[in-house]
Amino acid sequence: MCVFLPGCRPLGRDADAITLFERALELNPQRAPTRASLAGSYRKPDRKSDYDREVALAIEMSTNESKYNRACLESIRGNVDEALPLLKAALEKKQQSRTWDRTDPDFDFIRDDSRFQALLSEG
Repeated sequence: MCVFLPGCRPLGRDADAITLFERALELNPQRAPTRASLAGSYRKPDRKSDYDREVALAIEMSTNESKYNRACLESIRGNVDEALPLLKAALEKKQQSRTWDRTDPDFDFIRDDSRFQALLSEG
């Protein structure tokens, strides 16, 4: 599961999301999905050094994460070619609902890609 903070990133409230993600990491700094979602929040307001730091940490921590979480991370990184096969495998394993995939803010970075849209329309 990608980290989702109701009312923050989907509504463009990245500053609120950043505060909450940073607080969550104070409580559990080894949580790769939280780091990935924080990186996604940093990416939008153009905080490149913060984004780069959190992505590097998330990559380092994500080796044992589910395919869904790794798809989220690759989406945040803008790696649609890596995200799509991981997402497809996650959907086949039912690691996440198709309803959530359509709205998960971690996929905002690849949402307009026709291949992403085609994958979500399958099944």
